[in-house]
Amino acid sequence: MKIQMTSMTSSKLLLALLLMFSSLQSPPSFAEEPAYEISSKFTLGDATTYDFTAVDNMRLRLYVTRGDRVDVVNSETHKVMGTISETYGVRGVAFAQDLNLGFTSNSQTNTVTVFDLNSMRRITDIQVAGTGLDTIIYEPAVHKVYVFNHSGTIDVIDAKTLKVINSIKPSGKPSRAITDNYGNIYVNIQDRALIDVIDASSDKVISTWKLERCEQPLGLAFDIDHSRLISSCRNRIAVVTNSLTGSPIAQFSIGENADTVLYDSETRNIFVANGGGNGTLTIAHQSGADRYRVIQNLATLGGVKTMTMNKQSKEIYLPAVAENKFVVLVVNTKKN
Repeated sequence: MKIQMTSMTSSKLLLALLLMFSSLQSPPSFAEEPAYEISSKFTLGDATTYDFTAVDNMRLRLYVTRGDRVDVVNSETHKVMGTISETYGVRGVAFAQDLNLGFTSNSQTNTVTVFDLNSMRRITDIQVAGTGLDTIIYEPAVHKVYVFNHSGTIDVIDAKTLKVINSIKPSGKPSRAITDNYGNIYVNIQDRALIDVIDASSDKVISTWKLERCEQPLGLAFDIDHSRLISSCRNRIAVVTNSLTGSPIAQFSIGENADTVLYDSETRNIFVANGGGNGTLTIAHQSGADRYRVIQNLATLGGVKTMTMNKQSKEIYLPAVAENKFVVLVVNTKKN
């Protein structure tokens, strides 16, 4: 009898330990995922045209494109602290932190405005060959600025000499682009549903990959830790691609008229701004390098399709026009 009781006790103890270990190892449930909300908004005057925003995380400044100028906003007080004027048709802003320089892509004049990141003082304007300037990025490994144009070209600027040094012909119309900061640049080709890979040392397209089941890829984010590219597509899906091989990995549903995609490596959450209808922000969670699921669709405003993130506060800024005013929606995790 004594042996039998000891055996039963041991079995119960083993079962309890297994259950405890299982609960510790299992991934968090849907209910444990952080929920997001529009925590605040601020107004920057009357309605204007606008496009991309960008955060200088070193100086805690938010750059907001306003058609003919760029407003520089203190990301803590949400007050305008400076303006870069006469950037006609401005689309994007890029930062060369190692050189203390900022760059804007101006679509109406086909110029790139160069400014000092500390003082926000304009240094010069660079004329480029391409037309309809759009996305602009800086590649620190080679100290070059890449300007992606609606004319189907990519202009390359030496960020040290501030001279145009090259022009690249991609596989089609380039949309959003991103760099790994080690000399590899990835760009969505909107009209052909491709990704071009550019070697920044040679300024050559070295690979071209098909984005399966994707129509008109626009937004592009990069999970560098897992070598995953995330493209938003106009047929309401996001497509995940292996950045080393070009192989398709996964896809998940997003909203109508999707554009900007952000990836937060700390939470492993993906954010997709959808401007169609009344506007939504799709939030998906990466539970493994190849596993993605949508955890929330947050209502925003119609037409809101660009955004940027403050890496320190985790605030996401979405520019919008509401009631003839220019506003910026601030999204963050919901407070308990």
